[in-house]
Amino acid sequence: MPKNFIRPYNHNFHQEGSNLYHPDNWEAISILINPLLTTPKSEAHEVSIDLRLALFQKIKSSLSKVSADLCSIYCEETGLTELRFNREFERVLFQLDHFSAFIQSGGLSVSEECKVINGKAVTYKRSFCPIGNVFVIGASNFPLAYSTIGGDVVSALSAGCRVVYKAHPFHVGTSLFVANLIQKCLQELQLPKNLFVHFIDDKDHTISTSLIQSGWIHAVGFTGSQAVGRYLMDQCAALSRPIPVFAEMGSVNPVVLLPKQISENISEYASLLASSVATDAGQFCTKPGIIFYPKSSSGKSFKEALIASFCQQPHYHMLHPLIHERYQKSLTALSGIKDVEVILNIPGEKMIEGEKMLVEVSASTFMKMPELHEEVFGPFALLVSFENIKELVEALKMIEGQLTGTIIGDKSEDGFLEVLTEFKNSCGRIILNGVPTGVNVSSLMQHGGPYPSSSDSRFTAVGSNSIWRFIRPITFQNF
Repeated sequence: MPKNFIRPYNHNFHQEGSNLYHPDNWEAISILINPLLTTPKSEAHEVSIDLRLALFQKIKSSLSKVSADLCSIYCEETGLTELRFNREFERVLFQLDHFSAFIQSGGLSVSEECKVINGKAVTYKRSFCPIGNVFVIGASNFPLAYSTIGGDVVSALSAGCRVVYKAHPFHVGTSLFVANLIQKCLQELQLPKNLFVHFIDDKDHTISTSLIQSGWIHAVGFTGSQAVGRYLMDQCAALSRPIPVFAEMGSVNPVVLLPKQISENISEYASLLASSVATDAGQFCTKPGIIFYPKSSSGKSFKEALIASFCQQPHYHMLHPLIHERYQKSLTALSGIKDVEVILNIPGEKMIEGEKMLVEVSASTFMKMPELHEEVFGPFALLVSFENIKELVEALKMIEGQLTGTIIGDKSEDGFLEVLTEFKNSCGRIILNGVPTGVNVSSLMQHGGPYPSSSDSRFTAVGSNSIWRFIRPITFQNF
C-alpha cells in the first residue's frame, strides 16, 4: 500500500470519551446509542426549521475555518488529490445552502383545503413530520460529499430526523474530523447531541446489523454496491416492522452514439467520453460503462479516437485496496471471456492505480452474455458495436435499471426516438450530447432509477427533493 494511505481503523483518529469511537462489540455500542435514540415521543420533533437552518450555517462556517486541516487528513487518508478535495468540499458547502433554501422557502409548509360534503364544511390540513431515526451508511467513493455531512445526512437532518451515521472504514479519520465538528456545532447551539450519532463498525458489520434489528431505526440511506444494497433491502423487509431502504446502487450508464452526430463531432465526443470513463479512476456511480457505437466508417473513426484519447488520460489511485482488488478480478474475468476483445490495456504504474482497459463485443454477443451487463467500478468501458437500429434497440432491452442513459445524436435522425423510449423505461436521468458524470445538486436532479440502480425509482439521492425520502405526511381533518 502506498505510504500516503492510512490503514482502516487507525486508532490515532479515535477519540474516546465521546460517541465517536469504535467499540469492540454490539453490547458496548448499544450502551452508547440506546439512550440517545430512545427519546420520549414528546421530544421527537423538537428541532424547529429555524434551528435546522442555524445548524447548517454553523456547520458551514465551522468547516470553512478548518478546511486546511480537513484537506490534510482527507488527502493523506484517501490518496485523492487536493483538487478533488476542493470539489467535494465546495459541494458540501453548497448542499448545506441548497437544503437551507428549500426548507426556508416553505418546501415543508402546511397545505390547507376546505370542502363542503353533504352540506357540511370539512377542512383538511396536510402536514409533514420526520420519518424518524435514519441510519446512513458512508459511501466509499466520496469521503466528504456522500459521507459524514453528505447528501443523505443533510437531507435527513433537513427533514428533522435524527441521524445515526456509520463511517466508511477506509476514511475513518476524515469522518471523525467532521463528526467532531458537527458535535461541537450541536453543543454550541444547545441542540440535543443525539441529533447526530457517529460510529465505526466492525469488519463483519455486526453493529450495523444489530442496529437495524433493534427497532430504533425508521429508514436507511445507502450508496454502494448492488450486493450490499440488496442485502440491506432484504434485511429491512424481513423486520417485524419493515422499514424503507433508500439505496443508490450500481449502474453501467449506457451511452448510445448515433451515426449523424458522431460523424460530425468524432474527436469531441471521444475526448469527452475518455475523460468521463477515466477521471479519478472511474470511481463514480455515473461513469459510462457501456458505449454502443455503429459499425460504420464514422464508428471506426470514433473507436480509434477514443482509444487515442483514453491513452492520454492519467492514472489515478483507486480509493482503497479492496476496490482495486475487486476491479482487477473483474478485468481478469472479462478479458478471459471468448469473443471479448481487449482493445486497450494500460496497467497502473503504482500499487493501487487503476488499470485502464477498453474491451469490445458485437451487439449479438452482448445480448447472449448477461455477465457483460454488470457494472465494473474503475477506469473501464465496454464498447458494443451494432449493425442497425433494430439490433441496437434489442440490445438496450437487455439492460436493467440505470441511473443514467446518454444519447449522442441528433433528435431528427433515425433511431433517436426508439433509443429515447428505451431509456425512459430504464433510466432515471437521460443526457443528450454530453456525459453523465458530474451530478449537480439541483432541485430538478433525479439521481436514482429503476432497480437495480436504486431501490425506489420514485426518489432521488441528490438535490432538495431527496428530503422526501425521510418525510412522512399526515392529514389533519377538521382541526
